[in-house]
Amino acid sequence: MSKVAVSFTHIIKSGEPAFSVLVSRFLLGESFPLSVYLSLIPIIGGCALSALTELNFNMTGFMGAMISNLAFVLRNIFSKKGMKGKSVSGMNYYACLSLLSLVILTPFAIAVEGPQMWAAGWETALSQIGPQFIW
Repeated sequence: MSKVAVSFTHIIKSGEPAFSVLVSRFLLGESFPLSVYLSLIPIIGGCALSALTELNFNMTGFMGAMISNLAFVLRNIFSKKGMKGKSVSGMNYYACLSLLSLVILTPFAIAVEGPQMWAAGWETALSQIGPQFIW
């Protein structure tokens, strides 16, 4: 997000339906009706037109947005695949995925940001809200 404008990130993220269909098609072998493929044409065209007019293009930011797109699509596809035949509701499944993501990513966040940043954030929260901010 720091490498490109927020608007450009949203442009790239708006192409997620196209990513979803393409990844489902080539990775899982799912086929879709012709109308689904035809509906992707305006999405791809709009994203391409918007991206062409972006003044602050940065390849690092572009690749970050594309990787984010791919990650969200894979999460959605494998979530749907994992829910088939299960009695878990979509909301509960999403909650479990979120908690699992928290457990997996917290060590990386601490390693990258460092404990000093976490301590500084804690102190800021305490000073602005007070000790009852947890409640």
